[in-house]
Formats: sequence, structure tokens, C-alpha cells
Amino acid sequence: ICGGWARKAEACGPGVTVLRSAQCPYLDEAAARVRTVATELGLPYREIMLESADDVRRLSPTPYGTYALVKDGVSLACTPLTETELRKVLAA
Repeated sequence: ICGGWARKAEACGPGVTVLRSAQCPYLDEAAARVRTVATELGLPYREIMLESADDVRRLSPTPYGTYALVKDGVSLACTPLTETELRKVLAA
């Protein structure tokens, strides 16, 4: 059930998706930053909460199961990005 990273990213579909757990208190702010930049760029945004180890194994497009940023089915980051970094990767 682990692995298949590209397949799991593709399953996120079009637009910007943040997959995250509640493990780190800073991920609320990181997800809000992504939502803001995606909205400003006119990109659809959705957030998937990873609430269990099973969710991480089934859904996370990276082996680092606390945070992932996906755009149009391609995994872009497994750590939170700054607003400047987000503008660069999401505009590409």
C-alpha cells in the first residue's frame, strides 16, 4: 500500500491539492498560504486531511506523510513553501 507515489499524486486530479496531517501546528498556516496563492492565480484548491496511518499509506504522494503539495497530478513539495516559492511553482 506504500509507494506508488506518482499514481497517488495523479489521483489528486487537476488544480492544487494539499494533503496534510494535524501533526504539526504550522501546517494550518502552510495550507492557508497555498489556498491564498492558488486563489490569486485562479487555480482550483482542495485540502485533504490525513487523519490516520491508513490515510497516509493510501493517499500520501510522498513517503513523508505529514504534508504534500500537488498541482495537476504532479507532486511539487513535501515541506511547506514560502509565499514567494509558491508563486513560482504554482505559476509554472
